[in-house]
Amino acid sequence: MDQFHPWPRDALVHVALRFIQDVELPSEEMHLTLAEHMASVHLSVDPANEKFYEIERRHNYTTPKSFLELIDFYKKFLQSKRLDIDKSVGRLQRGLTTLQDTRVKVEGLREDLQEKMVKVDEQKAAVDLLIEQVVKASAVAEEESKIANEENEKANEAAEEASAIQKKADEELSEALPAMERAREAVKCLTKPAIQELKALGKPPAECMEVTKAVLIMRGELKNTDWKASQKMMNDPAKFLDQVRAFDAENMTQETVALIEPIISQPFFNFEVMKGKSLAAAYLANWVVNIVTYNNIYRKVKPLMDAFAQATESKSKAEAALAVVQERVKEL
Repeated sequence: MDQFHPWPRDALVHVALRFIQDVELPSEEMHLTLAEHMASVHLSVDPANEKFYEIERRHNYTTPKSFLELIDFYKKFLQSKRLDIDKSVGRLQRGLTTLQDTRVKVEGLREDLQEKMVKVDEQKAAVDLLIEQVVKASAVAEEESKIANEENEKANEAAEEASAIQKKADEELSEALPAMERAREAVKCLTKPAIQELKALGKPPAECMEVTKAVLIMRGELKNTDWKASQKMMNDPAKFLDQVRAFDAENMTQETVALIEPIISQPFFNFEVMKGKSLAAAYLANWVVNIVTYNNIYRKVKPLMDAFAQATESKSKAEAALAVVQERVKEL
């Protein structure tokens, strides 16, 4: 076939089919349709060439080579577009994959968020409960602190009161203790021979009888206080001395003291005068005077000592109550 002369339509279709056979299309029918369309396009240029000649007076030739170039251009263009489409499809696929991954992640995040929201709600409820408990505990702590302060004030007041009472009692006792010490010293100076000598007197001086009478009264003998009773009291000198040493000066009654005071108030009832009558009687006189002196002071101090004991007990109770309250406050 002369390539410089027009090819018939069937030839064009046949050539097109030949060159597009390697082009991947959905079906053979589409290959034929495409070949026929290429032939139609190629042949449609001839009328345009004639019109171009009429207007421009120049020739434009459509040759079989042009047809082959059309086929080649189509194949390259199709390949280029397919590559572009593949790239676009790839991008879209990657985008879809990314979207899918993102959707999965978002779904996972949503599930995590829901779980965390549940935990947040639980923690919020726990925090609300804790706040409520703290508020209540704070109110209780404030009340307990108030009670603690009150108990502390009570403890301080009790301590101050106990201290004041103790100070006053110590001042009073400071006068009584020397008297008791003098009484002890007087007893220490008494000996069995001296007591035996005093007991052996047949007609003792009246002053000695007054001394032994005072001793009898102190021992609780109020009716029979004559010399025979005195001798009987001193019958066992060692036992008598033990009884004198163990005498309870604090529990001597006021009635007993009232009976003794007129006796010891007599001018002779002292160590200096009595030692000229009997050394044993002198020491006993000294002992009686100091025992009575101690008892008089002790009876004045006794209420203070009782008050001190009560104040000390109140202080201990207040401190114990304060310790309990402070421990409760510490726990809060």
